[in-house]
Amino acid sequence: MIAVYRGESSLIDYIMAGALTGGVYKANLGVAATIVGATLGMDFDSVTCKFGLVFYCKM
Repeated sequence: MIAVYRGESSLIDYIMAGALTGGVYKANLGVAATIVGATLGMDFDSVTCKFGLVFYCKM
């Protein structure tokens, strides 16, 4: 959403989106699971964007 206002996307946008998605996905299991889900979502999304495994990460 922030990338829309700035007119460009960066790696941090995708990393934060992965962290938010992972955290929300595991939020019903408690605080510890939310932290683990956010961390794994952030890590997987940053690796995916870094190695160019998906085409939506245009950097």
